Amino acid sequence: MKLVFTIHKDAIVKDSTILARVLDNTSSHDAVKFIMYNDTLGHTTMEQREADESLAAVATTITLEEVTSKRAK
Repeated sequence: MKLVFTIHKDAIVKDSTILARVLDNTSSHDAVKFIMYNDTLGHTTMEQREADESLAAVATTITLEEVTSKRAK
């Protein structure tokens, strides 16, 4: 189970990094629409590169036990 958890966690971090690179080529108009939409919903929005760095930092601290205990609640 721990191996599966690690594989999925690594895939999420990799996908986030790829998305950050893709969004470097996104028009500013689309970026503003995305931010305004999320702001309207009350979501906190980060620049994708910042979000990717945050996810990478947090991913190193998350354990299978924490995920399992959250799921059990």
